[in-house]
Amino acid sequence: MAVMKRFYKVASIVMLGDGFGVVLDGRPVKTPAKSDLVLPTQSLACAICEEWRAQGSAIDPDTMPTMQLATTAIDRTAKNRELVVDTLVGYASTDLLCYRAEEPDELKDRQHQVWQPILDWVGSYFDAPLMVTSGIMPVVQPQSSIDVFSKTLSQRDDFFLTGLSVIAASCGSLALALALAEDEVDVEPCIVASQLDDIFQIEKWGKDEDVTARLAGLAHEIRVAARFLGLLETQRVFG
Repeated sequence: MAVMKRFYKVASIVMLGDGFGVVLDGRPVKTPAKSDLVLPTQSLACAICEEWRAQGSAIDPDTMPTMQLATTAIDRTAKNRELVVDTLVGYASTDLLCYRAEEPDELKDRQHQVWQPILDWVGSYFDAPLMVTSGIMPVVQPQSSIDVFSKTLSQRDDFFLTGLSVIAASCGSLALALALAEDEVDVEPCIVASQLDDIFQIEKWGKDEDVTARLAGLAHEIRVAARFLGLLETQRVFG
């Protein structure tokens, strides 16, 4: 969305197609690609409507993250589903949680305590175990697990895949993204788990402004995407 002056007085929600839409002075909001903004839940429509209502004299897209995710789902994810799924599944092959430090022992222990329960849950819940290694040498994940993730994610809707993609990218982990999406972990523990190595280094060596800013940005992206998934009122992956 390009920056523009506010051109409407009232934002509200309406029934639209098989879902809900947002109207500005009675005119339906479109996506940047001029598609209909049809939203799957009333909760999501209300959240986007509030973003439009909160705009001042100028429309600032950076203050409308829910709108941005919704339009991404419609304009981009829907047209590139196979690529989106493949990218998500790719995180399982390089999952942060599968690569453990060789030293020091304090970091190794912390990684095991925080990360292993999530991997155990993924292995049990999806019947898709992921292997763990130490150091930087790559580990080949079981093809059966990769196939399960691919099949499962291919069945999910464009909005879910959009939110999950942001979380997986920000965490560097499909396991963490799935655990957050399925309410196995809350958003703040998810952020801590995804930034565990950096947090350890900060505790040891002190803060670095660039690192701190990067971590804050990633944390913000995870929170926004987690809220987006919550507004979808998603069903569980299995049932």
